[in-house]
Amino acid sequence: MATNEEYNNTDVPKGQQEDHEQYISDRGEQLYGLQLRHADNMLRHLFLVNAGGAIAILSYLGTDSDKMDVICAKLSLLFFTLGIVFVGVVRAILLHRSFDYFELWQSDTEKYFKQEISWQNLVETDDSRTKGNCWEFRFGYISAGCFIIGCICGALGF
Repeated sequence: MATNEEYNNTDVPKGQQEDHEQYISDRGEQLYGLQLRHADNMLRHLFLVNAGGAIAILSYLGTDSDKMDVICAKLSLLFFTLGIVFVGVVRAILLHRSFDYFELWQSDTEKYFKQEISWQNLVETDDSRTKGNCWEFRFGYISAGCFIIGCICGALGF
C-alpha cells in the first residue's frame, strides 16, 4: 500500500503541476475526439451497410437467374452479409473501447486531483489500459475472409 506522501500532489513544483494539468487536458481531448470519431464512423457504416445490402438484394432480384447458379449466388450473398456483420462488430468494439477509455480517464484524473493516486500511477494506469487486444483484428480478418469466399462463390456461380 502506498503512503500518503506518494499522493500528495501539492508538493509537486508549480511548473510541473501545470505540465500535468496540460497533459490531463490534452489526453482528455484526445480520448473525447477518439470517442466522437468512432461514433461518427459507426453511424456512417450502418447507413452504408444497410444501403449496400438493399442494393445487392435488389440487383440479385433483377438478374436473370437462369444464367446463374442460385445456390452459389445465395452463398455469395451470405458471405458478403457475414463480412459486413463482422465489420460492424469491429466498429462496435472500437466504439465501446473508446468510450471506456474516456470514462476511465476522467475517473482517474478526478482521483489524481483529489490526491487519491499519484501522477505516476495515473500515467501508468492509462498506458496499461490502452494496450489493445486482438479481437478487432480477428474479426477484421474474418470479415476479409468472408469477402474473399463471397467473391469465389459469386465467380463459381456464373
